[in-house]
Amino acid sequence: MSLVHDFFLLYGEVEDYNLIEWYGENRDNWENNVKLEDSIINYMYDTLEWIKSYNPELKEEINGLNYNGLTVIRNESSKVLFKIIHGWIEIFSNAPNEFEIKNEVVWRTKEENDEYWDYNSVRYEKTLLLERLSNILLFCEKAQHEKFFILHCGI
Repeated sequence: MSLVHDFFLLYGEVEDYNLIEWYGENRDNWENNVKLEDSIINYMYDTLEWIKSYNPELKEEINGLNYNGLTVIRNESSKVLFKIIHGWIEIFSNAPNEFEIKNEVVWRTKEENDEYWDYNSVRYEKTLLLERLSNILLFCEKAQHEKFFILHCGI
C-alpha cells in the first residue's frame, strides 16, 4: 500500500476538536475525505508551501503542510489552496488518460556490474486524479465562505 495524505472537511472551529483523537476515530469513515498519494503531494509540494496553515500539534502557524502530521487550513489559506489546486488541475488536464510521474531516486542493480541511479515512476489515471483534486476545490470553497476548515493528515 502506498503512503497517503488525507484531506477532511470539518465544520466548526479548530478549538472544538481534539484533532488527534478525531482523526483516530474518523479517518476511515468520514464522508468528506479526499485521499492523495504521497507521490502526488511530493510532486506538488513546493507550491503547497505557499499556504499559510496551522500545526495543531505544535500550536503554531506554519507554511505548507505538516508532512508527517496534522495541518489545519482555514478561511484565507483555503483561498490560496484553491488557486494552487486549480492550477494543478489545469496542468494535469493536459496529461494523457494514463500517465507517469517521476518519484524518488533509487539505486538499481540489473546484473553484476550493471548498477545505476533511476527514478521510481508512479502511474496515475487522469480522471481519478482530477476528480480528487476537484473535491479538494469543493472543500476550499466551503472553508472560504462558511464555518468549515480543512484538516490535512500527513503520512
